[in-house]
Amino acid sequence: MKKLTECPVCKKTDMKHYITCQDHMKSKQSFTLTRCNNCTLIATNPRPELKDLDNYYDFEDYISHSQTKKGLINKCYHIIKAINTNRKVKLLGKQKGSVLEIGSGTGYLLNKCRKKGWKTVGVEPNMKARENANRFNDIELISSIDEVKENSFERIMMWHVLEHIADINEVFKSIKKMLKKEGKLIIAIPNPRANEIKKYKENWAAFDVPRHLYHFEKQCIETIAEKHDFEILKTKPMWFDALYISMLSEKIKSGKNNYIKAITTGLWSNIKAFTVNGEYSSLIYILTHKEGGF
Repeated sequence: MKKLTECPVCKKTDMKHYITCQDHMKSKQSFTLTRCNNCTLIATNPRPELKDLDNYYDFEDYISHSQTKKGLINKCYHIIKAINTNRKVKLLGKQKGSVLEIGSGTGYLLNKCRKKGWKTVGVEPNMKARENANRFNDIELISSIDEVKENSFERIMMWHVLEHIADINEVFKSIKKMLKKEGKLIIAIPNPRANEIKKYKENWAAFDVPRHLYHFEKQCIETIAEKHDFEILKTKPMWFDALYISMLSEKIKSGKNNYIKAITTGLWSNIKAFTVNGEYSSLIYILTHKEGGF
C-alpha cells in the first residue's frame, strides 16, 4: 500500500480523514479517504501500489470493461449508456476533426464518434477492455497515453476516468500539449458533494474504492485548471447518474435491490441540484486553453 504524504494536486500536506469505505465489488477491504484542506481533493489514502491496481478491476461485473447485461441494474446501465452516448457525441460539436478518448473502456463511444465522421484515437490500459473493444466495436485501442502519435486534437475527452488516474498533473501536462489552441477538453466525474451522499454516506457507490483514487469538488477542478492554464467554459449535469448510483448504493446499503427507494432518492437528488445547489451526482466540465496560456 502507498500512503500519500502530500496532496497530488497542490502539494500541501494538510490532509485530514474524510470517510472510510469498503470495496463492495471485489476485495471487501476497507479503505480510508482523506481530504486536502487547501484544494479539497479527496484521495484514497493509503492506496494499492500501481502494479496491484489491475487486480481490483478483474471481475466479470466491472461494467465499463465488459458487455454484461446480467440483472436489472446492468440492463439499465446499457440503456442509459445508449442515451448518454448520443449526448456525448453532440457535445463534441458539429465541426468534425480528431478526438482522443482517454479511458475508452470497450470503445462504444468512440465507435459512435467514428460513425459521425470523427477521426478517433482511444487509450485504454485494461487488456480485457481493449480486447472487447476490438471484438464488439471494431476499435483498436492503445494501452497508454505515451503511445499517442498525433499531437493535435480538436477534442479530448475523459468520461468517468480522471478519478482512476494516479498522476493527475502528468496527464494534464500531456493533454495541454495534445489539445489544439481552440480545442475543448471534456471531463465527466462523480461529484463528492452530490445530494444523495447525505443518505448513503460511506455506502455511496461512486466512492468505489480503491478503483476511484480521487474525488473532485468543483474547487479542486478549478485549482487543476488554473495550475495547467485551462479555463472552465461550462459545467453540465449527468442526469441519469443520480438514479443509477442510487440503485447501486441502495443495494450496498441494504443488501438487496430496492428500486422504488433508489429512484425516489435519485429524483430528489436531481431536483435539489436543479433548484437549490447544482450538486448533481456527476458533473461534466468543458475546458479550453486559457488565453495566453497556450
